[in-house]
Amino acid sequence: MALWVLKREGGFLKAKVKIDKVIEENPRSSDGLAALFLRARGYEGGWYGAIDYELAKNDYKLLIENKDKVGSKGLLGYARVLFKEENIESFDEIKRLCDEAIALDGNIKARALIGFSYEKFNKDYASAARYYLSSFLHGSKWGLGFYSSAKIRDGKFAIGLVSKIAYHLMYPILNIFDRSKSAIYYEKGPRAKGRGC
Repeated sequence: MALWVLKREGGFLKAKVKIDKVIEENPRSSDGLAALFLRARGYEGGWYGAIDYELAKNDYKLLIENKDKVGSKGLLGYARVLFKEENIESFDEIKRLCDEAIALDGNIKARALIGFSYEKFNKDYASAARYYLSSFLHGSKWGLGFYSSAKIRDGKFAIGLVSKIAYHLMYPILNIFDRSKSAIYYEKGPRAKGRGC
């Protein structure tokens, strides 16, 4: 709701002026890197009026160059934009970026994004399920839900249904221990609902 109000009142555009100024002053400072991340997310999500994946990728590249300071945020962001561009030829690069994010700081959203990529580009539900389960075992409550859906799509109905029931029964408990902070793994456009990163 707050994001919608900010967008309606032109708040994102006003914020972008300040974000750009912080980046211009010192892009490699803590504030500059945080501003780069916000600007990249804004370009990616269309917060400034239109989605611009190229500008988002430019900012994520700068974050990747500073991964020693910001962790895997740039790697995951760049991979997520490639995923949204829906080019099957990007699969190997998405997986490489996500594997690097996992190696860097165990990013659980990167694990899920690999799963989404296996599903979307390869229709490989068994591999997707492995990554979703890994995401769950490393702290994402959403991983078990994604796992069960992938198992069902893979024709493994029994394990899919059992894990789906377990997911819904355990959901209140999983909420307490969730490390993913949100259901957002990837979104398609600024008003998308459901999964996002």
